[in-house]
Amino acid sequence: MSYWVVYTEQVTGELNVNSYEDHKQARQRQFELRHRYNDAVILRQEDINELYLQASRNSKKKMLEYEKRKNI
Repeated sequence: MSYWVVYTEQVTGELNVNSYEDHKQARQRQFELRHRYNDAVILRQEDINELYLQASRNSKKKMLEYEKRKNI
């Protein structure tokens, strides 16, 4: 199973994502980031898949709404 550590840089606010195959490695990276006062979360591959599906549905919905407004 893949694990993804997602965090933002404190200064720039840039989103960063690191992938790990081992949960222990992901937890270690999260610990290091939190020690430096970065918000960090570990997501499983299933979580990433769910985020993708939700973003895709939302995007399709917005496109349909746009097309409806455009045709009015």
